[in-house]
Amino acid sequence: MLDRPHLKDHLWARLVDPTSKQELAAAAEVAPELLHVDSLSWTTPAARAAQEALLQISLNNQDWVDVKDPAADSSFGYYASPHVTAISPSYGHVKAAKGVTVELSGTGFECFDDTCSDL
Repeated sequence: MLDRPHLKDHLWARLVDPTSKQELAAAAEVAPELLHVDSLSWTTPAARAAQEALLQISLNNQDWVDVKDPAADSSFGYYASPHVTAISPSYGHVKAAKGVTVELSGTGFECFDDTCSDL
């Protein structure tokens, strides 16, 4: 906890669209035991699609402040959840020879920026 009674140890966090500032999910109060002077922990809400998001925090759940790297427009990125429909080969030795390629087929493997170009 912050141990500053004038703040009442309350902090809310939310993710918004970086451009429109529309909420991507409802704001959530950070649990007091996860709130520290220099950090906070909270579970990010689920997203409907791969997208960039901007973290905002508030001490009163009304006035919001952006939390981001000054060089970026966002502070968090959601990636699409992949859906695996096939694995080839579908069986093999536990101690397979090195260099064996396993292919995954499905959807949702796309990357919306260049941070996963090496995958």
